[in-house]
Amino acid sequence: MEDKYYTPSIEDIHTGYELERFYNEDWHKEICTDNYHWQTWSKGKIRTKGLDKEDIESLGWKYTRSYKDNLHFETDNIWDVLKPIGFLEYNIITCALKITTKDSGYNSDGPVISIKFNGTCKSINELRLLQKLINI
Repeated sequence: MEDKYYTPSIEDIHTGYELERFYNEDWHKEICTDNYHWQTWSKGKIRTKGLDKEDIESLGWKYTRSYKDNLHFETDNIWDVLKPIGFLEYNIITCALKITTKDSGYNSDGPVISIKFNGTCKSINELRLLQKLINI
């Protein structure tokens, strides 16, 4: 993400949402715990950190390589048949995110792979939700 921080929409903030709040002359990391915080924070200065390499790695993805503005990751051990096998590609400028997973079966090109998400993702909050929905 070109800008490291952005102001989230109040509709995007939910329990567990990570953001920073400005008070006492500085920015402080906060995690939203209930509706009271959403209403209070919506009246003050808040910002959300843009998704970066460290955030993606903190959610269990293993960095493999980069090309220009695209970072590439895979699940920790793609050879473990008991774990979902996934690949993630993230563009740090456009916030374009693509997650693919290996499905059961093989074809002439190798394992069958399907795209589970192809869109934009601006923060760790969104990626955390996507992983939960995709079950990876």
